[in-house]
Amino acid sequence: MSKERFYYWYIEPLDAKTNEIIGKNLSESDFSENLRCADEVLRSMWACSHLLIERFTDSQRQLGIRFNVYCQEGNGPIRRWKFIVKPKAKVKPRL
Repeated sequence: MSKERFYYWYIEPLDAKTNEIIGKNLSESDFSENLRCADEVLRSMWACSHLLIERFTDSQRQLGIRFNVYCQEGNGPIRRWKFIVKPKAKVKPRL
């Protein structure tokens, strides 16, 4: 039997505008200062769901927001999560 993994997701705003937009979508209790990450750097981040991260990622260009995403598996270290961007499928023109 395999153990079910539980993940915590965090978003780090890189500017004041991004912080304001994220703050409007989350409560103040979701904000944490001085979270120690795997690289030993203390960061101020918002705890949120993966669904919300996907939403921000999808509208990143449209809103002009900049952020980094971090993930923590169980009680493990908080690590930077890098998006895997899949290229759009090429559509062959119909003749």
